[in-house]
This record gives sequence, structure tokens and C-alpha cells, in this order.
Amino acid sequence: MPSSNPSLIPTISKWIWTLNPNSILDVGCGFGRYGFLCRDILDICKGRYKKSEWEVKIDGIEIFKYYITPMHEYLYDEIIIGDIRKDEIGNYDLIILGDVIEHIEKEEGLRLVSRLLRKCKWMIIQTPHGFMKQGTVFGNPNEEHISSWYPEDFNEYYPQIEINNNIFVVLLRGK
Repeated sequence: MPSSNPSLIPTISKWIWTLNPNSILDVGCGFGRYGFLCRDILDICKGRYKKSEWEVKIDGIEIFKYYITPMHEYLYDEIIIGDIRKDEIGNYDLIILGDVIEHIEKEEGLRLVSRLLRKCKWMIIQTPHGFMKQGTVFGNPNEEHISSWYPEDFNEYYPQIEINNNIFVVLLRGK
């Protein structure tokens, strides 16, 4: 879905505040939750309310162009309509994969995480804990859940992990 369970927003917000990144890539930005949180935490809370004063670069990549609204165009510096598995990206302080990896095959998801970790200092991943059935949503065939994920899938990266109900979030250190 272009949105998800909000129960881990406090954890993600705390990590964003603590990491204090200067550049963010929001992968699968959907409705724009993480773009909004990052902009609020990293610019607005620091007294930079006007867009002309913003210092943090926040980009998004979204595979389904119909999710993009004027809100995205305001909050994000750049919106890429594309597939993170195929598109080349630059380097970022933080990459956020909010409810993305469950939409691709597990092995492909592990390769994606590994590749993206070479492009960032930190990565936040939020995904359902185990398999959660979901098909096409809002006319977007990319919304189907294909794989199941567990915190131990990320053990090799020595992650910080928070679990709440049927979702979890991990913080991984990149390059």
C-alpha cells in the first residue's frame, strides 16, 4: 500500500533525528510519509520552515507514478518514477525502504539491500514480520506481497531492530 502500519513511526523518527542525515532517498515513497517525516524532523524542527531555507536533500523513487501528488513535488527535491531494482542512484546518507522488500522475491531483496548499502551510510527497512497476504491495491500490481521477512534475515549486518505487532524495522550501517 502507499501507506502502512504507523506503530513504528516513533522509532523511525528517533533514528532520523539521531542520524541527522543531509541526504535521504525514500524508496517506494508511496503517499510520502517518510518524506514528510524527514522534512519535518530535519528542516522544519530546526527553524527552516520556508522551502527556500531547506538544507536537507530528500529524494524519492516510486514505481507507480499515480501515487505522486503535488504534495510530493513540494516535499521532495527530486521524484524518480522508476524501479529501484533497475535504476542507478547516487549516494545518500540515509536510504529508507518503507514496506518495499516484501514486494519482491527474497533473493532479489537481499541483493537489493546489499547493493543499496554500498550507496549509503545508513539504511532503514520497515516490512511485515513474516508473510502478510496482499494483492493489487489502488490499481497498482506492484503492491502484491511476494516474500516473507524476519529480523534474523539481517543478522549479518548487526542491525538495530524494533518489532511491533506484525511489522518490524531495522537500522543497518552502510559503507
